[in-house]
Amino acid sequence: MVQLQRCAVIGLGLIGGSFAAALKSHGLAACVVGVDSNAEALREALMYGYIDEAVEMGSGSVLASCEVVFVATPVRSMSKIFAQLNVILPPTALVVDFGSVKGELAWALNQGISFRYLPAHPIAGGERSGIHAAQSTLFQGKKFIICPFDREAYASDIALMEQLILVIGGQSEVMDTAEHDTIFAAVSHLPHVVAYALVNALRTMESCSGIKLGHYPGAGFRDFTRIASSDEVMWSDIALTNRTEILHALDAFEETLGGIRQAIEQHDEAYLLATFRHAREYRDQIVKNMAERQKTTV
Repeated sequence: MVQLQRCAVIGLGLIGGSFAAALKSHGLAACVVGVDSNAEALREALMYGYIDEAVEMGSGSVLASCEVVFVATPVRSMSKIFAQLNVILPPTALVVDFGSVKGELAWALNQGISFRYLPAHPIAGGERSGIHAAQSTLFQGKKFIICPFDREAYASDIALMEQLILVIGGQSEVMDTAEHDTIFAAVSHLPHVVAYALVNALRTMESCSGIKLGHYPGAGFRDFTRIASSDEVMWSDIALTNRTEILHALDAFEETLGGIRQAIEQHDEAYLLATFRHAREYRDQIVKNMAERQKTTV
């Protein structure tokens, strides 16, 4: 089994904290250095045993001896972090980012750096954020996307990540950076934007009507809007960084919603029944596929 002698995780939120915890839990790293601007997050990560050393952002010279540095911060902070790492890391070091956006961002990050860089994206998370929400089992049964700039040139780095992902219970998949952004604008970024919009619509209707609408939602509203409790800084960064693809996804959503609105206005029951049935069948198939994928990794 692969074992890193010394690695670092920058950003000890849900994803970074969970990845550090998974590395330690599975014996994949002899020493994990945690880097964060939040001293409390560092303290908790040390207390939980997720990291072996704690370094506040800006004191990065300790990273010079790390074989691999995993960056799990909001995507719009990464350009500054990469500039700092470029001064510190030797050419032999590998940097892996866990951002939810690749595409133009990853290509921009790759410009002028001396170390090796492998974009990646764990398809895991939740509405809770911070180190207190981290768990070593977060990635079990989850996809982990790897987006190399050149599959042959980065073959050894891809193989390393695939081994780490396999041991922590995830499923790796390699894809192009542009394809990544198109896919996740549709299946991840759009749902978050819609959830935020729905909750804010309810808040506006409550304010205008004077009726305490927030007192009455049931489990359906709770389940549908769960992701609207996600960290707003992270999702604002994602929305602006993957702007073009999210706007395309919003166009498709608005067209579908417009069709439903028109059908309601025109009492078109046949259209509504067909639209709702197609959605139910498609969603049921997606959930079935997710359940089958989960079974293969537990």
